[in-house]
Amino acid sequence: MAIDADKLQTLVTRLNDLTERAGTNKSEAETNATEIQSLANGPLKEIDLDGSGKVDAAKWNALPPEVRRNRYERLLRVVEAVAVLEDSDGPADRNSIMFRGYLGNRWVVFLTLLALAGTILTLFFIHQNFQQAMQGPPVLAAPGTPPATQNPAPLEENVLLMVMLMGILGGFLHLTSSLAIYVGNRHLLRSWVIYYLLMPVEGPALAVALYLLLRVGVLSPPSTGQASTANLNFVGIYGFSVLAGIFSKQALEMLADVFNIVFSKVKAKDAVGSAQPDNTAQTPASAKQAAAGD
Repeated sequence: MAIDADKLQTLVTRLNDLTERAGTNKSEAETNATEIQSLANGPLKEIDLDGSGKVDAAKWNALPPEVRRNRYERLLRVVEAVAVLEDSDGPADRNSIMFRGYLGNRWVVFLTLLALAGTILTLFFIHQNFQQAMQGPPVLAAPGTPPATQNPAPLEENVLLMVMLMGILGGFLHLTSSLAIYVGNRHLLRSWVIYYLLMPVEGPALAVALYLLLRVGVLSPPSTGQASTANLNFVGIYGFSVLAGIFSKQALEMLADVFNIVFSKVKAKDAVGSAQPDNTAQTPASAKQAAAGD
């Protein structure tokens, strides 16, 4: 079977992609880019390539069919070996965001500015709304009555807003810390862009879920009127909200554990309705009654 230049070029391009990706994957796949490159250099030297890495079709077609087949098969074995060493499980398309490659300078600068601007703006809004989230509006005493000695409880909507702001702050803190570490270690791959962009959104969502869980299962204050927030420890709630944004993975695992516990109990209560009698495992007494038509 004759091997044409186009088929060979496809294999050469595949090998070049694998060797380039191996250089950006040393931390995860434990591969040696230099060793892989030396493995690929042997069969590539047997093929006439121009300066742009294209196969010289004229020289290739001038070779005897047997020589072309042997060189092609050797190149194919090298491609398969490099693919195993590099453990390439992502797309080969360079334009794909999941292509294994380093994040570009523009994206690094953009994420850095996003982390800085987002953190500063979030701190500003926290400062602007903190008083309302810790203390409600003043209560006017009726004429002839002594003024109230205690600060009124904040409104529920103000507490919820501060919980979300604290979750956003935690998400930006997580983004800032992770981005600095991965850029500093030169391990930031572009497939992580979506994860970094979603951090400031994941933080407040988890903070709200954790807040509702604490209100129902732990705090359980009165639920009537403005006094529903009177017994809350606001500093503790806001601190947990920040932690939910920073440690989003642990927060999700905790919520998953709560979900499993709650729904395992529901399933146990409903087990009687789902259980059906098994006619194949009758006791001797029930078998006699069934045979007698009782």
